[in-house]
Amino acid sequence: MLLFAAQAVCAAQPVCDTVQPVRQARRTVVFRADAPLEETVRLPDTLQRQWLTDQIQIAYTLTLPVCAGGADALFVYRAGAPYKVTTEDGVPLVSTDSVEGGAVAQYNGRVPQLFSVPAGTRRVRVVFQTKPHLFLGLLAVESGPMALLAPRHAQALAYVVGWGQLMSGVLLVVGAFGLFLWGHRRALHSLLWLSMACGLWGLRGVVYFRSTLALPARWFELFNPLTVLLTAIAIAMACNLMAGQPARFVGRVFGTMAALATALMLTAGVGGPGMALSIGGDLLVAYGVIFWALWWVWTRRQALGAQTATLLAVGLIAILASGAHDGLMLYQQVPSTQPYLLFWGFVVLLLVFAALSSSYMMRSLRRAEQVNEELERAIDLRTAELDKSYVLLGESAQDAARTHEREHLLREMHDGIGAQLMAALRGVERGALNREQLASALQDGLDELRLLMDSTATQQTLPSALVAWRNRWDARLAAAGVTLQWRVDESVNAAQLGSDAVMQVMRILQEAAANILKHSGASNMTLTARVQPSALQSVLPLLCIDIVDDGVRCPMPHGGAVQPVARGLKNMAFRAAQIGAELAVTRCAVPATGWAVSLRLPLPPLQASPRSPRLS
Repeated sequence: MLLFAAQAVCAAQPVCDTVQPVRQARRTVVFRADAPLEETVRLPDTLQRQWLTDQIQIAYTLTLPVCAGGADALFVYRAGAPYKVTTEDGVPLVSTDSVEGGAVAQYNGRVPQLFSVPAGTRRVRVVFQTKPHLFLGLLAVESGPMALLAPRHAQALAYVVGWGQLMSGVLLVVGAFGLFLWGHRRALHSLLWLSMACGLWGLRGVVYFRSTLALPARWFELFNPLTVLLTAIAIAMACNLMAGQPARFVGRVFGTMAALATALMLTAGVGGPGMALSIGGDLLVAYGVIFWALWWVWTRRQALGAQTATLLAVGLIAILASGAHDGLMLYQQVPSTQPYLLFWGFVVLLLVFAALSSSYMMRSLRRAEQVNEELERAIDLRTAELDKSYVLLGESAQDAARTHEREHLLREMHDGIGAQLMAALRGVERGALNREQLASALQDGLDELRLLMDSTATQQTLPSALVAWRNRWDARLAAAGVTLQWRVDESVNAAQLGSDAVMQVMRILQEAAANILKHSGASNMTLTARVQPSALQSVLPLLCIDIVDDGVRCPMPHGGAVQPVARGLKNMAFRAAQIGAELAVTRCAVPATGWAVSLRLPLPPLQASPRSPRLS
């Protein structure tokens, strides 16, 4: 009989092969210190206004349908607050999306959840962990086989969560890229605020669309509206800066708002009062900030441009419209099965900002490319002009050099050979010169002419000039009974002087040799030339040229220095000073006779390459 009765009962129960909606629940409300209030309500449940406080705890007891084999899955589409799910005996139910499970799991009431139900479970408790969102309690709930509810759960996740998670990642990437660009263009402060808005909203999306809470339930509920307010402030700051003439007081006002909202959230988060005020105040202030941004964009539409102002206005209106939709859904004026749209309203505006910033960067890049092309053309044109100017300058320099050379030759001819010939001519006209004096004057003129011709030779160097001087004067000195001893060191080959300096050195040597022939009565003349190196980099090497004779006609006191009173000595001192050299004329020390002429000329360091002395 008992077996027959059991079979009869099983035959009367329906088979769990379909999805059964849970239409009723037993609601328990503990409000402040009052006694628990229990009643049976229909789902979706609407709460009373006085229950919107953080001093309330709400729980629902669900009775699962009776069917053969029992339901093995429970699908909770949405709830009005973060919650925990247990069996009647307190055993936690584990969501198929949860990686935590156990008693610590707190589930996001905004994300559809699918739970595995232990066999034989008749009742399930859903306990809210914080105050509810406005007037929403427990919404749509279904039970049935896991095989049937899993596809519905996956579809609901894709509808509510999937695209939101994807877009959150996109916003984080856009924010990071915007910060990278701002690091290279610090003047674009609007780009910084846009990057901050993208980063805040992307972070909110990552936290908002998790199945299980990443934060404690109380902090989670406070974090969401605060990010709404901070993102709205960042957007309004970007709009303010894009207009060209930003309102300076806005930054201080918004900064004060953000500081107060953060302080209130921290106070409520640690268990203090003000949770409802923090959540509601953040949302209301955020909508007010968006309204201000819309008004600001409209009043600055001429400065922004019609296209930019229109796109920004559309994005701001999208935020306000999505917020109105979510508010109507919380008041149950819109079906609660629809997804929240506020997230997408901000996404629309942020994408508009990103598009405008990209368009601005592209325009800036095109302008930079155009400027670069214009600069290249200008550089090419300027280069061509400089080439022409360089050619003209080279021609002018050559003309100036030729003119300078002609003036130099004319001056040397006038002051040198011209003066000597003129003196000889006047002496002949007056009969004041004998044959020997006339020959000497003409010889002096000829020497001056030859020296002038040497100075005009190209690539004239000091060694070649010394060789030419020796060839001319060796015979004259020998004819006058003076033996020339030539001691020029190889180091002189490295002493490269300019043609004018070589000319002056040769004139000094010529004057010294002429004085020996005319005044000293010497029988020997020694010319020594070498380069004296320096061990210190700060001291230049010296070109040392010495001319010593053994003359006997010495009118000056023994050992004293000769003052350049004579015309020849004055000329020698003047020419030495012109090339920066030092000239000294002294009497030879006893027992030697005669005079010594010493010339010391500083040389650049790289021009001297001294070698070991060798007489030639």
